[in-house]
Amino acid sequence: MTAAPIVVAPPTPENYLTVDYGVRSWLLTKDHKRIGLLYLMSITGAFFLGGFFALMLRLELLTPEGDLLRAETYNKFFTMHGIVMVFFFLIPSIPAVLGNFLLPLMIGARDVAFPRLNLASWYIYMLGAAFLSYTMVSGGVDTGWTFYTPFSTIYSTTNVLSAALGIFIVGFSSILTGLNFIVTIHKMRAPGLTWFRLPLFVWSLYATSIIQVLATPVLAITITLVALERTLRIGIFDPALGGDPVLFQHMFWFYSHPAVYIMILPGMGVVSELITTFAHKRTFGYTYIALSSVAIAVLGFLVWGHHLFVAGESMYASMVFSLLSYLVAVPSGVKVFNWTATLHKGSVEFRTPMVYALGFIGLFTMGGLTGLFLAALGLDIHVHDTYFVVAHFHYIMVGGMVMAYLGGIHYWWPKISGRMYPENWGRVSAVIIFLGFNLTFFPQFVLGYLGMPRRYWSYPDEFQVLNVLSTAGASILGAGYLLPMSYLLWSLRYGAPAPANPWGATGLEWQVPSPPSAGQQKLAAELGMWIFLATEVMFFGGMILGYTMYRYLYPVAFAHGSQRLSVVIGGINTGVLLLSSFTVALSVHAARTGARRLLLAALGVTIVLGVVFLGFKAHEWRHHYHEGLVPGIHFTYAGPDAAGVGMFFWLYFALTGVHALHLTIGIGVMAVIATLAWRGRFTPAYHNPVEIAGLYWHFVDVVWIFLLPLLYLVGRHAP
Repeated sequence: MTAAPIVVAPPTPENYLTVDYGVRSWLLTKDHKRIGLLYLMSITGAFFLGGFFALMLRLELLTPEGDLLRAETYNKFFTMHGIVMVFFFLIPSIPAVLGNFLLPLMIGARDVAFPRLNLASWYIYMLGAAFLSYTMVSGGVDTGWTFYTPFSTIYSTTNVLSAALGIFIVGFSSILTGLNFIVTIHKMRAPGLTWFRLPLFVWSLYATSIIQVLATPVLAITITLVALERTLRIGIFDPALGGDPVLFQHMFWFYSHPAVYIMILPGMGVVSELITTFAHKRTFGYTYIALSSVAIAVLGFLVWGHHLFVAGESMYASMVFSLLSYLVAVPSGVKVFNWTATLHKGSVEFRTPMVYALGFIGLFTMGGLTGLFLAALGLDIHVHDTYFVVAHFHYIMVGGMVMAYLGGIHYWWPKISGRMYPENWGRVSAVIIFLGFNLTFFPQFVLGYLGMPRRYWSYPDEFQVLNVLSTAGASILGAGYLLPMSYLLWSLRYGAPAPANPWGATGLEWQVPSPPSAGQQKLAAELGMWIFLATEVMFFGGMILGYTMYRYLYPVAFAHGSQRLSVVIGGINTGVLLLSSFTVALSVHAARTGARRLLLAALGVTIVLGVVFLGFKAHEWRHHYHEGLVPGIHFTYAGPDAAGVGMFFWLYFALTGVHALHLTIGIGVMAVIATLAWRGRFTPAYHNPVEIAGLYWHFVDVVWIFLLPLLYLVGRHAP
């Protein structure tokens, strides 16, 4: 009698899902894949919350008169729908979820350049979501997601501040993600992976990150000014106090139109990957598709003015912006034509991701063509603020970006979860979403052309049939979105184990990665600081733009205001900061050469000089306070052009106050660097933190070099 052989099952391979267990391991993770999943769960919640608001709006519009919601509630619902969908779903979705998960895998890196910063960006996103949640449970906000002044600053009695703060905070999450991706793509690529060998999805993330880094700071300063206007009545957007609400529109749309490309460019990158894989053919015109992403990012900054065709913009400016709006369509057309050429004579396989990709092409093309209608001055004036604009926007964002997002989730789901989903259900859901979407939004083109304005609680009876069709489509669309969530969750437990490469794709993320050397980290940190300083340039640039505009409008008043500033104190402070730049440079030299005593002395002098600058600035502010030049309840100036002088001092305090805040942060950073130097942490081989802190200090000094002539010297004499 022989014993039966004992079969020992091979151990289950360890992966990022099983390497550690427990909530703490997820909340403190620095693994880009886990952080991508944290974003996936958060953003999915935002998507369904925004969808709930949308469904309630459509149910309300079944009948011409309000039956379900009061007018005030309707206003709050469409505002919350816009805020949640734009800032908490559309903008972060593909970069934060698929970008975080896939970017290092696609370029052969171990992780993103700054893993801790990556985790911090998710926590910042959740903090912004917490403020928005507070807004919802405490009564909501009714200004529309655009926060147009003066309604948002004077007339609205809802929770504008908490909503604005939530958007302000989540903007920093977007900046950190973009900064991380740019540095990762530049410095963490595998050996031999040159720029024109990068996947097109990586190109789209790179172009998107440029917009995130450069445009989002303008939103931050715009939201800050709205908050100051609402709480302190600074008057910068209030015509009664000498302000101009159109300035808000310029600043808001300077961010928000490029933000459209933050939403759609990653979707274009996803579709490029899907078409190449399922057409079983090399991408036609790879170079042109890659460069068109960068072209869209650049041109996106030049077309904000087409939102102001009916806001008093000059005819010449409108003509220029109309032309630029047509021009930005060219690189988008390049992508569509090259996708079509890739499909031509390809062995097309209609798997679920491919069905979503084809749906994207059709719906995005429709949205793009109607965008050309809005670029035409005559037609835009007719359909401005109607449902035509709503339909166009949703064809681009929902029909385009969301279809691409779902296509990407289905394509990389085997890589994310290690499981396959039911293919038939995937194709059915894609078709249902496509049909439901068109039934929802195509009637709105007709409604808008016939003149039905958007954001209205009630409407004339003749529009009811089209609104009923739109609501019926929204119900189908909602059911279509629930299907993928259901079967993807089902697949986590019951789905078949996924093979290593179920689609036969050629991307590096499906292969064994080649991580870069650890030596790249130093260069990554320096590049990260330079990119951060670029965001700071845009932040100060937004305020300087506002100052320049109002100086042009009120030259005499600004001359009176400038005459009340002390050129002597301004000059002394300039000398102090220039000397501090010298001591910072000396500290960097000392760190490189290992001169520890010189390093400590230079850092100490730098800190003292920074404190001296703040002391002189505090003395100057105190003097203006006693002269009654602090705008608000303490502003007692009764001379000529009082409103304009008040505007000058609001901008003066805003610019110098933000600069002083940056200098205070710099002093804190230098104190930390000095502490580390005292402990002997820096050597000639490792002194990178000193150089990075020095870059920040020099930037703060350069900003003051611009503020001195702008505030103290230029225009002191009235024309």
